[in-house]
Amino acid sequence: MKTGVPACNHNAYARHGAVAYIWESGSAVPHQKRRTKNVHPASSSSSATVPVVAVGASSGGIKALEAFLRKMPAHCGLAFVVAMHLSREHESQLASILQGFTAMPVTRVDSSVAVLPNHVFVIAPGKYLALESGRLMAPSRSPQPGVIDHLFQSLATDRQEQAVGIVLSGSGADGTLGMLAIHERGGFLLAQDPEEAEYPDMPNSIIDTGVVDVVLPAADMPARLMAMQKEARRPRIASKQFDKDEAILVDILDTLRTQTGYDFNHYKRSTLLRQIQRRMIVVDADDMPAYVRLLDRKQEAEALLRNLLISVTRFFRDPNAYQMLEGEVIPELFQYAGLPRSDDAGGLRVWVPACATGEEVYSLAMLLVEQQEKTGGRQTSIQILATDIDDTALSAARHKQYTGAVTDGVSKERLARFFNRKGEAYEVNDALRALVVFSRHDLTCDPPFTRMDLVSCRNLLMYFNAGMQQRILKCFAYSLRAGGCLFLGAAEGIDHASRYFEPVSKQLGLYRRTQVKSPAPPLEVFPLARRGLPELVPGTGAANEVAGQGALSVEGSQESISRQSLSQQELVLANQEMQSLNEELRSMMEELEVAKEELQSLNEELITVNQELQNKIEEHRRVNNDLHVLIESTHMATLFLDRKLNIMLFTPECTKIYNLLPVDIGRPLDHISHRHTYAGILSDARRVLERGVEVNHEVQMQDGSWYAMRAMPYQSAEGPARGPAAGVVLTFADITPQKKMEQVSDDRFSLAFHAGPMAASIVSRERGEFLAVNNIFEKITGFSRKDVTGRSAASFGLHFGDHVPLMPDAANGSDLAENTTDDDAPNTIVTRIRTHKGAERDVVVSTTDIDFDGSACYLNLFHDITERKRLEREILLVSDREQRRIGADLHDGLGAHLSGVSMMVRGVTRRLRGGHAADPGDMEDIAKLLGEGIEQARSLAQGLSPFLINVGGLTVALAKLASRTEEITGITCTFEGTGNEPALSTEQSMHLYRIAQEAVTNAARHGEADHIRVVLSETGRDLCLDIHDDGIGFQPGGAASVKPAGMGLSIMRYRADTIGARLDVTGSPDHGTTVTCTFTAANTP
Repeated sequence: MKTGVPACNHNAYARHGAVAYIWESGSAVPHQKRRTKNVHPASSSSSATVPVVAVGASSGGIKALEAFLRKMPAHCGLAFVVAMHLSREHESQLASILQGFTAMPVTRVDSSVAVLPNHVFVIAPGKYLALESGRLMAPSRSPQPGVIDHLFQSLATDRQEQAVGIVLSGSGADGTLGMLAIHERGGFLLAQDPEEAEYPDMPNSIIDTGVVDVVLPAADMPARLMAMQKEARRPRIASKQFDKDEAILVDILDTLRTQTGYDFNHYKRSTLLRQIQRRMIVVDADDMPAYVRLLDRKQEAEALLRNLLISVTRFFRDPNAYQMLEGEVIPELFQYAGLPRSDDAGGLRVWVPACATGEEVYSLAMLLVEQQEKTGGRQTSIQILATDIDDTALSAARHKQYTGAVTDGVSKERLARFFNRKGEAYEVNDALRALVVFSRHDLTCDPPFTRMDLVSCRNLLMYFNAGMQQRILKCFAYSLRAGGCLFLGAAEGIDHASRYFEPVSKQLGLYRRTQVKSPAPPLEVFPLARRGLPELVPGTGAANEVAGQGALSVEGSQESISRQSLSQQELVLANQEMQSLNEELRSMMEELEVAKEELQSLNEELITVNQELQNKIEEHRRVNNDLHVLIESTHMATLFLDRKLNIMLFTPECTKIYNLLPVDIGRPLDHISHRHTYAGILSDARRVLERGVEVNHEVQMQDGSWYAMRAMPYQSAEGPARGPAAGVVLTFADITPQKKMEQVSDDRFSLAFHAGPMAASIVSRERGEFLAVNNIFEKITGFSRKDVTGRSAASFGLHFGDHVPLMPDAANGSDLAENTTDDDAPNTIVTRIRTHKGAERDVVVSTTDIDFDGSACYLNLFHDITERKRLEREILLVSDREQRRIGADLHDGLGAHLSGVSMMVRGVTRRLRGGHAADPGDMEDIAKLLGEGIEQARSLAQGLSPFLINVGGLTVALAKLASRTEEITGITCTFEGTGNEPALSTEQSMHLYRIAQEAVTNAARHGEADHIRVVLSETGRDLCLDIHDDGIGFQPGGAASVKPAGMGLSIMRYRADTIGARLDVTGSPDHGTTVTCTFTAANTP
């Protein structure tokens, strides 16, 4: 449909700021040897930056292409894509022919090819030529014509405003729709001068649309393209320039309004700047002031107007949307139109604003007529109002003739039914034309029509600013009946008036009018009446002109007038004049009918406006009361100040902060005494006024309570949305409970931090400095708080073993910093640190991100595992020793017995083979050796895994340990149990047994004891294992100070820690040693 404004791509505009470049800068490539073979593919990213010029030609096109290519420099930096009408049955020599006209390589495109600068690409027979993502494609061609349209449309889609299209000599209208698509997206169009073209049909077809930027002979086009490319690289319109001097754009709009009568102040600035940039490039204007001077010429003003008022429309544009309209929306409208109406407007009423040259109007008319017949006849009348501000487009719509290219979207059946063939064109038949009334109407200022069932306004709103979009949508809401349909472009929406519409299909731009009442659009009654006078009383110029061209010859005086006989030629002339007069009268009747609609609408709107004014008065009174109730019901201290920081309004809660009385309204805030301790409130308020920013601060009262203060700019509803603030709003929210909770939380954190069982530190994530450490940290590292606080790890000497800083450092970071993740889970590493005294200790460091005093920090927890590491190494040594011992026992003990048994068995075998009887004494010796071997094997197995634990439990195993020790060593060893088997797991029993075994072994081997006593007792929930001997003992000092030379004590401690038990070793010289392992039953699984 006609948009009434130029088509452009706003995303592309946003990429380039206020300057709309026609081509992105593409660099020329070195001259290459002539060739006609396919080029090697390049990356799509580089291809996407190459400026592309699409050329369409047909009959007589070779001569035009020769003139064009011979004048085009070989290193122009452009890529040329040529589409022509070629025979599908014959091999084409187009590439080799064109190669003779240019030094640029010419390539025939048979498959996907990357676009390269300084190349010419030509179409292949039986193929289309299309540009997709910077590559040329060659899909198979359908029987339908339109190879040039196909190329141009793909170029428009791929390159948007950077597309350049050229139409040369040719018959027919192929290329017209594609050129319109390029223009719709802001590209440039050139056409060969029809006077020069051998076949001017194709150039004339696009020139007649009024969208061509330049019409030139083919040989003159290269110079113009190179000049345009050079000018396009130089920005003329900078956003900063318009930010500083909006008057330049205002001058252009004023001049355009003066020259043409059209006002574009409601259009988006990006749209205006883009079209001005296009015209500046075409006319070679150096800067904006130069273009303003050129705009004083009527011709340039009309050229700019044509760029802004372009009819971008097609029959059944966007087929998917029309399919939904035909299948779902229109049947519902007819069903609703057949019901009784409360108003006096019968039938189905449709309004098509911005109708352009009428293609979409007639598309809707065809659908409505077809649905009317489906419902069983013509009992539901159809009336379509089609309006626009472009008189030229309206005249073309009334003329109702369209070329074959334009009607490509119409099916053969509809062409045959609704059109009459007129030479090469198609004319809408009278029956369809009679349903439509065309009239001039400006959506931005004229009143809307009412009682409409369908409003179709596609791809117009996107070119208006937000305020005008909202106004027009409200007009549509006012025009439509409840349940009526609004048909917009796919890229448009109803965000500015969503309460009045509900989506039928957002993707296709279809919306249904809701039941929400729409206010009447704002009206200026007397200016509107003055605008309506010329339409109610049209000038008589046209009628006088018709009358002055009458075909009748009158002679004689007033008394005797005789009509002369008319010749055949005069009769024909008279008939033509009558037809013209009939068309003028019909147009006048349509205009009068529209004027009647507008006057009736005006009368209804005045009544509605009066009622709405009364409603608004009541609404303002109610809103004012609600506002006071709302402010007081929030129970929040709120204070309104004007720009001079005088008090405008305050809530009762404010009296807790300021000593306010009702008579204080109007006084300066700094004159009022207060109860808070924050001295910066006035400076915060001034900052809000000067910068328009929000300020937050926590304020403490004199009684210790806390408030969260927020200072916000106050914007007046009547003022501009982004203008200076009209005042300041101060709010005070009581956060005393939160502050108390924060204090409790801080206290708990401090307690956990300093009293915890692990070394801990807090390090700044940004600076790598230590902010806090606890006592255990000092103990492990040897560094005091004074040494650490405010310094990084490297600066005070806390290092890894490889001299890399342990903590995050602002200069070089650390392993911890690199391993710390963004989630809340702590990160853990095992490392080695060098303490203040130079000792190295193994630690596990767990790091977590925390917020500490408002800054991002690391919380590091240290667990000293030096002793565990040492014990692990000792366990490995013990394990190795035990393996060697077991090997020796197997070899020297059990192995020797088995060898003896083997020798005696062989002797018995030889005796038996010799026929002698076996000696009973030998058999008894063999049995004795086997028994001793079995006993040794049992003893060895008992040492590896005391199986008696699994059979009889810990008590039986300890009793067996005591008896066996006494049997082997001769030392008196006794066991005293509880009488009941304790409830222990196998693992716990095993570790307790090994502790007893180690203690008994140490006492027997090293303690020189005569008596060993093993006692297992229970006291409440505690299970106690005591091993006491009367040996030589050791130097007193307690278990904590024992520094044993061997590994036995370390292994016992390791086993006790493993099951959660406590191990104590006491004794004195010559008084023996006592090993006590205390185990709490709660630890039993």
